Amino acid sequence: MKKKRKKNMFPPILSIPNISKKLLLFGAFLLLGFSGYGQVPTGYSVVIDQDPINSINETAVSFTFSGAVIGTTYNYTFTSSGGGTPVTGTGTVASAGQTISGINLSGLGDGTITLSATLTNVNGTGAAATDTSTKATATPSGYTVAINQDPINSGNETAVSFTFSGAVIGTTYNYTFTSSGAGTPVTGTGTVASAGQTISGINLSGLGDGTITLSATLTNVNGTGAAATDTSTKATATPSGYTVAINQDPINSGNET
Repeated sequence: MKKKRKKNMFPPILSIPNISKKLLLFGAFLLLGFSGYGQVPTGYSVVIDQDPINSINETAVSFTFSGAVIGTTYNYTFTSSGGGTPVTGTGTVASAGQTISGINLSGLGDGTITLSATLTNVNGTGAAATDTSTKATATPSGYTVAINQDPINSGNETAVSFTFSGAVIGTTYNYTFTSSGAGTPVTGTGTVASAGQTISGINLSGLGDGTITLSATLTNVNGTGAAATDTSTKATATPSGYTVAINQDPINSGNET
């Protein structure tokens, strides 16, 4: 006895009228299109997390995605306007705002650092997202100092000043005045506000007369630059050690005029 065949409640697509099949396929294509199927990754950006990049952080640079597509493959390249070997890397995106860290840029020269990053899926590679930062790993250099009083005397010894040339704004200055005539060295520190900044109101009354030497350095996060120096003469004593002698003795009518 033959078993009774059950009716299929969901007839195959072939049984749907031709016009309905076209509408169904059109709808499917629309759905796939709006869902991003068939497209390369778009709408993502990157930001370098360190600016500036210096000698302290150059071996541990990172950058962060925004709008990254989870599951895609990222590729990045760091280059510098100062030369050096480009630094590259790749991996898989785990989150839309993923941070890629531990990047060593010590092999790139100082200058403008450019990051270029792309995302790739089965459809291809999206447009590169870019960002820039500044790399500055050098200590301050190229600055000089000049003592503004020469000689230093009893009239100005409590108000001595000196002026920088080529100082790096934002660095820390340290100075020391010493004398060949001994006395306690005079020191000071502060922050550079202008390239030609004058440091004033320095009291050198505690230094002995002689050659005054100024030594000044600038320091940034990378370290301390070479000392800039200048000299002046300190002479605060009144004249001494001299004698006089009258050449006529006696003075008479023959020599009095």
